[in-house]
Amino acid sequence: MSPFLCFLMQFAIIAYALVGGVFLAFSDFIIRSLALMRGAGGIEAMQVINREVFRWVFMTLFLGMAVVSLVIAGYAAARLSGPPGTLALAAGVVYLVGCFGVTRTTAEGYFRPMQEKTSEA
Repeated sequence: MSPFLCFLMQFAIIAYALVGGVFLAFSDFIIRSLALMRGAGGIEAMQVINREVFRWVFMTLFLGMAVVSLVIAGYAAARLSGPPGTLALAAGVVYLVGCFGVTRTTAEGYFRPMQEKTSEA
């Protein structure tokens, strides 16, 4: 394996963990905290979160890792064999389908109408 791809895979591991940490924090304690807020406070806080999530750090990681996952999965399918190839291919596919694909699909079909309704409140 080339040094560049070795570095790319190590970077991907850290970036996957960071994106997963954001998802965990949001679903574990941010949503519960918003539910406990009284009155319009939770709605206002969610409106701010919806605007601020598009900052460059999170979106760069989230979208950039989709591209990196394609590269890793393609490299694993074409050049790696055995358990390392299988694991690298699985890592790329799991991110693409599990994080990026599910988020994009549910965001457009389920969450987008809810975000628009929250914006109007």
